[in-house]
Amino acid sequence: MTEVQQNPVEIIQLLPKLIQALYSDGALYFSGEATIATESRKTTLQNDINLIKEQIAALEKILG
Repeated sequence: MTEVQQNPVEIIQLLPKLIQALYSDGALYFSGEATIATESRKTTLQNDINLIKEQIAALEKILG
């Protein structure tokens, strides 16, 4: 996992990039192609989700 950003502007700028990664990895994983939908890609997809959750949690914490 990467370090959670503490600057709210940086978090807001980072979220679309993380969501784009989730979209790309998810589209590949759920493509129905067994050679692409690997355990490694599933792990990457789970990591994408966790990174997004961490950034949202940090933003919620900043908001109080």
